[in-house]
Amino acid sequence: QLDLKEKLLPLIVYAPSNTIDDLTQTYKAVVMPPEKHRAYAVQWFLLAVASLLIFYFAAVKSSSKDNAHES
Repeated sequence: QLDLKEKLLPLIVYAPSNTIDDLTQTYKAVVMPPEKHRAYAVQWFLLAVASLLIFYFAAVKSSSKDNAHES
């Protein structure tokens, strides 16, 4: 911006390879093995199951309290 004396947009452009000699390749691809993806999927699935169980037991407990007060 200072060299060009122009206002530039705030963006970054990455070269797809090291084909341009004057630019350094700054992006490193983050590659995870499939096992790690499955582990995250299982983790989120079990978190969802736990959430549903907590909701279910809280609703049942609330329902039983309401029935006890009505008697």
